[in-house]
Amino acid sequence: MNTSLRRIAVAVTSLLAGVACSASSEPPTDPQPTTEQVEHVAQPMTGCELDCPNGSVFTCSGTCSVVPNTSITCNGTTTQCPSCVPQTCDQLGVFCGTTVNNCGQTVNCGGCPSTRPVCHTTKCCNSSGTSCIF
Repeated sequence: MNTSLRRIAVAVTSLLAGVACSASSEPPTDPQPTTEQVEHVAQPMTGCELDCPNGSVFTCSGTCSVVPNTSITCNGTTTQCPSCVPQTCDQLGVFCGTTVNNCGQTVNCGGCPSTRPVCHTTKCCNSSGTSCIF
């Protein structure tokens, strides 16, 4: 009996020692995200371009993100598209034809009077193109 008890005591002691040795004193690590979770995390891009409504273009060759027609964040610095103030044909010095109104929109500035019937590069000219209204 004594030998059996000694074997049991040794077995229990060994078992407890094994549990104690396998316990870690380090904090548990966070579980790794699943593939589904990774797909929903915004990944930084390298190299972006922002086309603003007024025709301005901003580029970044570093780490960036873009809100279309609004802003670009490049290496942590955000740049907004400039405010767009559309200009009239008169403000742009355009007398005829089409032009862009400072906001990326095409505007029609109309035709020319009969005294200067030819529209030449947004100016109304005589039929020979030698006399234009500026």
